[in-house]
Amino acid sequence: TMTEETSSTKILMIDVETLDTAPTAVILQIAVSVWDGVSEPIVKSWNINSECQPDRTVSIKTVEWWMNQIKNGAEVPILSESTFPLASALHGLSHYISHFNSCYPSEIWSQGNFDIAILSDAYDRLSTFNPLGATNYSVFRDLRTLTHSIPREEYEKLKVNPTNPHNAESDCMAQMKTLINIKNYLSHEH
Repeated sequence: TMTEETSSTKILMIDVETLDTAPTAVILQIAVSVWDGVSEPIVKSWNINSECQPDRTVSIKTVEWWMNQIKNGAEVPILSESTFPLASALHGLSHYISHFNSCYPSEIWSQGNFDIAILSDAYDRLSTFNPLGATNYSVFRDLRTLTHSIPREEYEKLKVNPTNPHNAESDCMAQMKTLINIKNYLSHEH
């Protein structure tokens, strides 16, 4: 673990699985991983009831992509039996984030800018407290951009593959572990 980080540091990684790539997408899963810079990261996820999101959008291209994932044997969140209403999952995410952060996190990461935009739109449409919008936008980070700061061959060594690809919890934990590996790599490079 990084020696520069302290136990008061909170770094979040967020991942969502959706039925569109627009900010208005139907949300299938939400996952958040928390890392304090010292301990092993932990992750929490919610499977969302996709049928109860009438004001959110579905893309035919994204549905076709999911169908290809099913054909390739992936466990797809669309088929999850245990789901939460979107409002309940967003409330749970807010509560979870606040539980681990007496103050706002120092960094909020996602694979790209897609996840934060979709969650922010969902919070806004439900007119509920958005823990992502309540923070300073300078804390948002993009893992894809960070990967360009190191040689490709090093990134391939540092990257952690998800145990269950396209599952928000598995993807989120793999992305957090990749982030930790890259941060450790960069801290030892200087």
